Amino acid sequence: MFFRRFSNLDQLLSFYTDDVIIKLAKLGVKVSDILSENLITMHEWLYKHYKLENAKNLEPIQDRRRNNIISYIESEINPLLFKISEDLMDIYKDWLNKHDTEDPNNWARNRLTQDEFEDYGEKGSLGQIEYEYLRFLKENGIIDKTTSAEAKEKFLTEFLKANLDYFIPFFKDMVQDTISINYEEIEHYRELEDTDEVERLQEEIKRLESIDLANRLQLEDFIEESMYDFGNSFLSEEMLETNPNLYDMLINFEEKVVFPFWYDKWVSSDIESTINDNKKIYEDMQNISHYPFYKKLTIIEKALTGMHHTGPMIDYINNKDPEITKKFMSKLNNIGTTEDTQVLIEQWDKDLRDLGFWERQ
Repeated sequence: MFFRRFSNLDQLLSFYTDDVIIKLAKLGVKVSDILSENLITMHEWLYKHYKLENAKNLEPIQDRRRNNIISYIESEINPLLFKISEDLMDIYKDWLNKHDTEDPNNWARNRLTQDEFEDYGEKGSLGQIEYEYLRFLKENGIIDKTTSAEAKEKFLTEFLKANLDYFIPFFKDMVQDTISINYEEIEHYRELEDTDEVERLQEEIKRLESIDLANRLQLEDFIEESMYDFGNSFLSEEMLETNPNLYDMLINFEEKVVFPFWYDKWVSSDIESTINDNKKIYEDMQNISHYPFYKKLTIIEKALTGMHHTGPMIDYINNKDPEITKKFMSKLNNIGTTEDTQVLIEQWDKDLRDLGFWERQ
């Protein structure tokens, strides 16, 4: 037989190291495209690395051979660690962009990316932004219900005010149409000899003609009055959904209207401290290839710990790989201490025994 059974690790390491490395190569450090699989594989080989590294009472020549085997394992694990760090960097970058307190526009564009907008569609994207905004209004006691007519009008009013530049042609046409309608109404009421209504319409025409569409305050007042008078018939969500500039308008609304609510909510929970911690982790992962083996492990462990303890951040890693849940992270942190993970330890020990390593009792 090419390989023979050894009674302990000392005997294994006194055998031809090259043969052991060939056997290790057959076991292989497999790098997957799936993060959860790579995390399990990392724990497997770190366990085997630890067992070999902590062999006791070796002769000097055995120690050199042991170190050769450990060095081989470390070199094989490195591509796996790099792949894991790439995936974790994607997750941290996503989180940092969506918690960018310094650039509201970047924050908004990452809260709803162009790809997500296309996936959700116009109606879905608009509904998502509306729900988030109304939820903040309710949390701040501005509205009682997110589904009320008042809430809907509030959203549409603020949406228009945040996107005035896109709607100036629309408002210009609307003002002119309303003036024309009022002139027709005046003729009608003159025939009825209703002087009060004629005078009211004449005053309304003067007010409309005096509106300076270049004056944002006047335009905002006009929007609020029109929304109060006509509600959804003034401008409906259906009309917004067909606008070719809807994505940019949603980003404007997120940046100008929603961001201040979000910031006020999270700044009180010391979000800046968490952001700074995560920035440091992200920067370390960017440079991970320059660090020695154990520093790489420390960086990855810190990144995983940060995800596990940053509350909703688990959702970000779950988006990357649906298999990674709080339960999975807990399992990862407790390998060998629970019944279901003991199976993994038994298999990894078997792999070592197949190399010729039997742990001393």
